[in-house]
Amino acid sequence: IMVSLVAFFCVFFHGAMGAFERPEANLVDGSCVSEFDAALHADVDLFPSKSSRVTADYSLLWEVEYRLSYKMLTNKLRNETFALYQCGTPRPSVSADFFVEVPIRTMAVTSTTYLPYVEMIGERRALGAYASSFDFVTSTCLRRLYEEGEIIEGYDSSTYSVDPTSLSKVDVVIADEWSAASTRPHALTYAMSDTHEDSVLKTAEYVEVLGLFFNREREAAAAIDLIVDRYECVKERVNRRRTTTTTTTTTTTTTT
Repeated sequence: IMVSLVAFFCVFFHGAMGAFERPEANLVDGSCVSEFDAALHADVDLFPSKSSRVTADYSLLWEVEYRLSYKMLTNKLRNETFALYQCGTPRPSVSADFFVEVPIRTMAVTSTTYLPYVEMIGERRALGAYASSFDFVTSTCLRRLYEEGEIIEGYDSSTYSVDPTSLSKVDVVIADEWSAASTRPHALTYAMSDTHEDSVLKTAEYVEVLGLFFNREREAAAAIDLIVDRYECVKERVNRRRTTTTTTTTTTTTTT
C-alpha cells in the first residue's frame, strides 16, 4: 500500500509539474500560466523580462518592484500602489490600493500623449476606447481601427465628458491627471503623473509604465532606449552647432 501511495504521489506531482511550463519570457497577449501551484512553483520567476529601469532612471514619480508572480507599481505623486499579478496565479496577499491581473487584454486612454506608447509596445489592437474626441488622433492606423469600429470614442461632445459605457468594456484606463477623477467611478484607472515631471526624458519613460500592464517590459525598454539615443544624438548635434557658431562669431569679431 505504501509503495502504491508513493507511486501515486510521484505521478500526481510529476503531472502537475509537467503541465506547468516555466516561462522563458513574459507572457503577453492576455496569456495566463497553467496549473500554477504556489507551493510547488514558489521559486519560479514569472517575469523573466523586467523593466530595464526598475527604479526609473529619469522619471521621479513612479517605480516598480518585482516579486516572482507579481509586481508592485507605485505612483509616488498620488501615493498609490498597484499590485500587478500574473494571470493564472492567486491574488497576492499584499497591501495595495488596486489589484490588476496581467497581462491585460484591453485598455482605454484619455490623452493623445499615450497613444504613441500603445503603438511602440505593439498593443495597438488592445486599445478598446479613446476617452476623448478622436478628432485629435493623428495615427493613421488607429484612425482606421476607429473607422472599422474596433476602437470606440468614449466621449460625449455635448457635455465634454467621458462616456462611462465605453469604459466598462476595458480592463484598465490609462488616464491623465485631469481625467482620472471622471474615469475611476466607471473603470479601474491608473493616473499617469507625466505632466508633473520636468524633462522630456522623464516624461518619455512613462512608456514603461504602460508596458507593465501588458508584460511588455522588453518592448517598452527598447522604445525608451531608442528615444534616449535619439534625444542624446540631437542634443549633441545642437551643442556642436552652437559651439561652431560661437567660435565663428568670435573669430569674425576678432578679425573685424
